[in-house]
Amino acid sequence: MAMWDEIEKSVYCEADPVARIGFRDQNGQSSYYSANITSEDSKMIDEFCQSKDLSPLNTRLFKSDDGKTYDLKICSQIKGDMKYIGQHEWNGNTVNVTAMDFPVFMEDVVLSMKEAVKHTANDHQKAMVEAYIAHFYDGDMDKHKDSQRHWIKDVGPIVETNIGFIETYLDPSGARAEFEGFVSIVDKEISKKFAELVVQADDLIKKLPWDSCYEKDKFLKPDFTSLDIIAFACSGTPIGINIPNYDDIRMTEGFKNVNLGNVYPVPSAAAMDFVHEADRDIVMKCSTDAMTLQVALHELLGHGTGKLFTKNQETGEVNYDTNV
Repeated sequence: MAMWDEIEKSVYCEADPVARIGFRDQNGQSSYYSANITSEDSKMIDEFCQSKDLSPLNTRLFKSDDGKTYDLKICSQIKGDMKYIGQHEWNGNTVNVTAMDFPVFMEDVVLSMKEAVKHTANDHQKAMVEAYIAHFYDGDMDKHKDSQRHWIKDVGPIVETNIGFIETYLDPSGARAEFEGFVSIVDKEISKKFAELVVQADDLIKKLPWDSCYEKDKFLKPDFTSLDIIAFACSGTPIGINIPNYDDIRMTEGFKNVNLGNVYPVPSAAAMDFVHEADRDIVMKCSTDAMTLQVALHELLGHGTGKLFTKNQETGEVNYDTNV
């Protein structure tokens, strides 16, 4: 109750700047950053991260009162030996990269994962959980990428799960991710329909209303399942997911599509402002099937086929036809 008394005002406050997610110079606020961090600060530090090959996904950023020193904190249980830990000079500023942000929480996660590894069903699940342990222990995002490589190879599990710093929607710069995780049971009957859709994907892709140069050089057919969520720890539960969000993995190694069947919103006839009253019963009856089809096509053909255009900054080489 004492904790609620401290946060109640902030939870329900609609006054600026707490009413919106953003930087202070954009009349907003975000707990990924200290209050004096501006959008330009964030852009500058993101450029620093790129120069060091440091993923900002599991970081928070703070600036000293004099504005000359930045502290980039990596979430982990221990300090670790990553090459970018330490003090750096960047654009006339000092950037201190440190680990052990939220170490107590990460210790609990690591301990739980060590128990979970005892109950894995196959080698890919075991390797995935072991990569989770290594990642949450020292904060190295490359180890989380390894977990996702094993996750996409774990095809057709009965229990589906994923955890980590995944979605960046709550960061005004779109660079830092929230910690989330889900546990679910696969709905085998609906999953059969999605599997058939995957089989037909090559024919469907040919009918998409754009040139093939905008599509991946090779379509990597995903494992596509429908899940009944048991628990989803996040700020907002989606109804469909295409992950991992690492473009290099998704483009060349593969991905999974999941439909979160028991998370669909319940339609309300009263909320159908642009539907004729005579048609509302039909919409109510077909809404779940229509939503399922929408999610399926969105995840499979939307996220699954688009090509990420890239350019090598050193050689200038691109992976697309510049004459199109």
